[in-house]
Amino acid sequence: MGKLTRHTLLIAIAIAFAACGTLPRGAAIQAEITKGVNQPEADFAVYPVSKAFLPSLATWPDTGERHYS
Repeated sequence: MGKLTRHTLLIAIAIAFAACGTLPRGAAIQAEITKGVNQPEADFAVYPVSKAFLPSLATWPDTGERHYS
């Protein structure tokens, strides 16, 4: 393989990797999930899970019927 072909191939591979941008990952990071938590129109809340908070989860209202198949 000639030097020019090898350099062209290496440049093409480098461009292909650079074009990928961000690689896929398994889940969202914390900053993406909690980005809008401090906004007044946020439709969710973030609570620290501790032993003191667990009893309030027992009285959490149901949001619908459960269907298990």
